[in-house]
Amino acid sequence: MKTELEKKNELIARAILGQKWLSQKKIMEELHLYYRSREEKSSFLEYLKKKRLLSHSQANSLQKWLSSLEQMPALLGGVFQKYRILKEIGQGGMGKVFLAEDLDLNRKIALKICAFQEPSLAMRFIRESRIGSYLEHPSVPPIYEIGKTPDGRLFMAMKYIQGSPLNKIIQEAKTSPATSSWTSLNKRLSLFAKILEGIAYAHSKKVIHRDLKPENIMVGEFGEVVILDWGLAKRVEEDESSSLETSLSKNSQFIDKTQVGTVFGTYGYMSPEQARGDEELDYYTDIYSLGAILYELVCYQPPFGKGSKEEILMNTVKNLFPFPTTINPKLPKSLEAIILKAMATDKEARYDSAQEFLVDLQRWLEGEFPLVYLPSWKEKTSLFFKKHVGILAGLLA
Repeated sequence: MKTELEKKNELIARAILGQKWLSQKKIMEELHLYYRSREEKSSFLEYLKKKRLLSHSQANSLQKWLSSLEQMPALLGGVFQKYRILKEIGQGGMGKVFLAEDLDLNRKIALKICAFQEPSLAMRFIRESRIGSYLEHPSVPPIYEIGKTPDGRLFMAMKYIQGSPLNKIIQEAKTSPATSSWTSLNKRLSLFAKILEGIAYAHSKKVIHRDLKPENIMVGEFGEVVILDWGLAKRVEEDESSSLETSLSKNSQFIDKTQVGTVFGTYGYMSPEQARGDEELDYYTDIYSLGAILYELVCYQPPFGKGSKEEILMNTVKNLFPFPTTINPKLPKSLEAIILKAMATDKEARYDSAQEFLVDLQRWLEGEFPLVYLPSWKEKTSLFFKKHVGILAGLLA
């Protein structure tokens, strides 16, 4: 989970990129150097000021904007339009999320308020709302409305999901196995299958998420899975006339096309190509992130551990992580094979689609060998006897 300082640094990086004060490549380079320098007690803004990479006026402008962002909690208890703000329930790279009450319909909703007031910086917020309304699936939270707060910030009203984030479920299963309802490996894998179904649907609509991680997956009280934070999502265009991209580009005051490929993602779950700063990302980057999530589900720890940001980043670029069976020796090799294929360094060696990934996982859950795994003669024989033990017992009776 990102710390408050990391979230603040991500906001700073996006603001600088949106204003085109530094290039994406330069921002990524400086972020890596910043985390390597162990200057994490100060913000990324202070680091850039010290290196004189921002002018005095640019730094002052950013500081003023950050101060206005910190005033957001003043919304608590207030009412605007038909919404009463109840409490803050989350914060990400785009702004803050509040639990609110829809006074007209007498229901609780999640109200996401954009941190950026400048139209060019609000681009991803607009895209997230459009993509959220474009994807109609139980795993994608429906968007009710988009509008502006009294001070001009964009907001998005969406369904409030009651439940627990996946990272909390993993932690509880690890630390409190006696009381957690998620200690069963098969139950956790069945839950993961629902995540794959949601992403397979998004991919079928030519949308990639680009920031998949346990923190962005909510598990409802009835076991339903909802994939959150589509702020980095992008439509993979096949032609310029696609309905989503066309509708987005019509509103030129919100869309800066030079930034469409920009991604920051989350250390520890992003793909090697994403960590390198490649701008042209495709479905394979989501497949890798899904593999990293599956790794954590079965090993109770992320693939790259909990080292420094620089160590995690370098290991991600090189794709150096311990095999799952070295962390959990009891893990079946056939399940490990699924994870390793999803997290292959060469993206074309990964599953071609989330649907293909899902098929292999379902085969494993049904007691079959996944297609990616080549079983030994001993394993084949063992599976044969397990399947036909009833028939053999009848013949021998």
